[in-house]
Amino acid sequence: MKPETEEFKKHYCYVDKFNVPMSIIENTVKYREYETGGMMILAPSGSGKSSIASKFIEDNKFKPVSNRDIKFGIYVEASGCSLDEFLTEILRQLSDPKPSYGNMGPKVSRIISLIDSLNVRVVFLDEIQVILPTTGIYPNSKVVKILKELVNKTSAAWVLIGDPSARSIIDIDSQIRERFGLIHNLEPFNCKSDEDVYELLEYTFELLRKYPRKSSYFRVLNNYLDEGVKPIKSNRHEDHLYRFCLATLGKPRLMRDLLCEAIELTDEDAQVTNRILQNAWTRRVGERSGLSFNPFVASMEKVKIEMTARNLYG
Repeated sequence: MKPETEEFKKHYCYVDKFNVPMSIIENTVKYREYETGGMMILAPSGSGKSSIASKFIEDNKFKPVSNRDIKFGIYVEASGCSLDEFLTEILRQLSDPKPSYGNMGPKVSRIISLIDSLNVRVVFLDEIQVILPTTGIYPNSKVVKILKELVNKTSAAWVLIGDPSARSIIDIDSQIRERFGLIHNLEPFNCKSDEDVYELLEYTFELLRKYPRKSSYFRVLNNYLDEGVKPIKSNRHEDHLYRFCLATLGKPRLMRDLLCEAIELTDEDAQVTNRILQNAWTRRVGERSGLSFNPFVASMEKVKIEMTARNLYG
């Protein structure tokens, strides 16, 4: 991978769309003693929810709530984990010297003890749907019992992050539902309204702010992003914006991956054109998108029909 690709991957884009979940997380942490225990952020994979969690910890880790704070927060991802492995990873993030030691009962006890001794204010559990039983979740499921114990016996705010299927963990149990009453649904970027279009453009231009290539493909959008929201003026604007939105399904992860592949396909002084994005999409994004055609090649009629079907346009 080229050095400039590696550097671009580190660029985090924060836009107004993320203000609401950030504010909810902040209040959940701030008023934990008065609240029920935590909140949920639900969104399809790649929509930016994990980045929000990492950004929140990064922004707040040097701003302790009290003099007791040793570790402001931790972020744990469950991708590919069993429940036992997930507990091990929580212990690892809490700097337990032997995170793999013991069975689940003792691990839960050590997690509670460490959260208390470190005065951890927030715990983000990402990809929570991965540790749910494949045979179905019930009030007496082990993951439900463990989650209730962790929330009941610690003063940390617990933020569960997952795709929409993760909601089943609170729908199945009234006590969990009471503890995680705050649910924020984070939609991918889309073109359903003028406001949605503006959000997409704001994110796109913030993403391109540190892009190490010139891009004639996106230059046509420059006159669109100004004060307020106004309708797209020409078919050429529509072509570029809608194709990019569908090609990435409005997901920040796919946007970044597409642009990274375009860097890999070009020299330092080259322009990123529609043709480059066609190839980059085929090589890096196509199979993951689930689309049966390349949006940078298809007719606009076909693009809009598919966008409507995927709730990206309307």
